[in-house]
Amino acid sequence: MKKILIISALLIAGLDGAMAQSSTELAANTTVKSQQQIMDEFNSRSNVSLKYYPNPAVNFLMIEPLMISEAGVIKIMDITGVLQAEIHLEPGSNGLTVDLTQYKPGLYVLAYYNDSNHLLHIGRFYKN
Repeated sequence: MKKILIISALLIAGLDGAMAQSSTELAANTTVKSQQQIMDEFNSRSNVSLKYYPNPAVNFLMIEPLMISEAGVIKIMDITGVLQAEIHLEPGSNGLTVDLTQYKPGLYVLAYYNDSNHLLHIGRFYKN
């Protein structure tokens, strides 16, 4: 749970390693990673992949689950962490469309959890 909160905080606040420490404080062999690199590394360790588009979105977001081997739930949260949608997926789901017409413009976090509530995939999209 702590890892989820840290990743979410990084996504929501828009922080990366360079903002957390000045370059003079970094050790010579320390690699600073961007938010996207952190998400990509986390997602690569999972057997779950989600494709979502368009990004930025206007009225809808298409979500295509790739390699979903277990049932789970997609949660969409705004930048303050407020849950906007919870969508249940079954293994073999082909895809779905999320209606964004009632969403305010801004940055959103999209997270996929398995039935045991373990985070398996995280990403973000912008709603115009």
